[in-house]
Amino acid sequence: MKKNKFLYIIATIMMALSTTSCDDFLDVNKNTDAPDYVEGYLYLAGIQQAYYGIYFDLRALCPLTQMMGTSSYTSFANNYYSKASDAGGEAWRMVYWNQGMNLENMINQSEAAENWTLAGIGYAIKAYSWDFLTKVNGEAPMKQAFVPGLLSHEYDYQDAIYDQVRVWAKKAIECLEKEDKTNYGTRISQNDYIYGGDKAKWIKFAYAVIARNLASLTNKNDFKQKYYDEFIDACNKAFA
Repeated sequence: MKKNKFLYIIATIMMALSTTSCDDFLDVNKNTDAPDYVEGYLYLAGIQQAYYGIYFDLRALCPLTQMMGTSSYTSFANNYYSKASDAGGEAWRMVYWNQGMNLENMINQSEAAENWTLAGIGYAIKAYSWDFLTKVNGEAPMKQAFVPGLLSHEYDYQDAIYDQVRVWAKKAIECLEKEDKTNYGTRISQNDYIYGGDKAKWIKFAYAVIARNLASLTNKNDFKQKYYDEFIDACNKAFA
């Protein structure tokens, strides 16, 4: 009986130690310099900074629009890409990687915490970036873009992406018009290098995204019937 009691005590102690050591071991992997979780507002500056790379794509885009006279990058006009080169791919890199899951995390965390200003800014940025991406690249993986563990992605047609851009822009406006349940202090204003956390300007920006998006459809036969009223309304509510 004593032996069984002794074994029971030893087993209980070992189990307690193993549980504690497991927790301690996991704590070792908490890298304070590269955390696996950060507050939503800390994503914002880096997400906005990702736009700097678009300038590099001008080397490929401007010759196509005849804004530059050059013989370089004529491959894009002939519908092929330079071998072993990522030239002209900055928009793709920006949407899927530089902003990528950082933007998704910022939006998701902000919505869960009812931080509507930050969520609205996130949706406005997302709408603008995807509008730019599809205008440069055409078809692109959208619905499956950030599915965890997926190694092969199906492409979505450009008309579907155009429609979704307006959905995100309208979601941005909806969020930005809500009352925040969080006192941000200077958290957003110090990390928002575009409008300094000015909600009114971000709302105008979202309407501008809708206007730019619909402006690309003006040559469609059904533009007047389907999009004209929305286009004019967005123009009136965007920047003067």
